[in-house]
Amino acid sequence: MDVQITSRHFKARSSLLEHAQESVRKLSQFYDGIVNAKVILEIEPHNNGKIAEIVLLVYHHQLFAKEAGDDFEKCISLCIEKLERQLRKYKDKLHKGRGHRPQPEVIS
Repeated sequence: MDVQITSRHFKARSSLLEHAQESVRKLSQFYDGIVNAKVILEIEPHNNGKIAEIVLLVYHHQLFAKEAGDDFEKCISLCIEKLERQLRKYKDKLHKGRGHRPQPEVIS
């Protein structure tokens, strides 16, 4: 999985970048079909708020989570929780279509 991290309006410290990468990589334990992940960390210049956005590209779909708060680590963790739920729902939909079909009864 390719993880791209962008920081807007500030220079992110290395520990924050590592935290974001590790958190996103943990999502692969829920679904291994994640192709690409984009993490966008932004500081609002007027409100002094911090925003974390994560976009996951899975086969033929994009999953998105956005959180705002006072701490980037908390925002990233909340985005990861949202994406876990979205991945589980996406995975259930994929497997539901391939459901077990009952075998026709053989009358002898």
